[in-house]
Amino acid sequence: MSEFDYKKYLKEGKLIKENSFNDFEKNQPARLNKFIEELNELADEYHAELYLNDEFYEILGMMVKTVSDMGLNENKDPQSLLSFIKANQEEVAEKTMNIEYFPFEDIEVDGLGDVSIILKNEDGGMSFKYPEDVDSEFVGENNEQPQPITINGVDLMYIEYNI
Repeated sequence: MSEFDYKKYLKEGKLIKENSFNDFEKNQPARLNKFIEELNELADEYHAELYLNDEFYEILGMMVKTVSDMGLNENKDPQSLLSFIKANQEEVAEKTMNIEYFPFEDIEVDGLGDVSIILKNEDGGMSFKYPEDVDSEFVGENNEQPQPITINGVDLMYIEYNI
């Protein structure tokens, strides 16, 4: 039986290649996105009982941005955008001049697949998309063109409408 030559083994890089991705690293994007989605769901369900404040949403927004900056939020689908808008709703309210409606009560993916915010008392609403997802159908009230907006470093497009 020959002796195991660990120096040769290390030099060939087999150890690094064999163990370069553990299960967490392989599933990191999905796991982090799932965690953020679940945290958003819990916040929606229990925000009144937990007395969640702006600091919570600020932290959640930082988490979403970090995942996005790491390139882990590959899913530019309505659910990931929904999580992002929920986490950054104060900035959305400020930049769209709707601060009097903050915190938003009704943020959801609408029947068209857009992330929409219905303002309190149904005074109107807003819909959001990633710029690359905007098509000719995505227009506001009276066929107004979508407006660019940057939320927490992420470029989006939005429209406003009356109900």
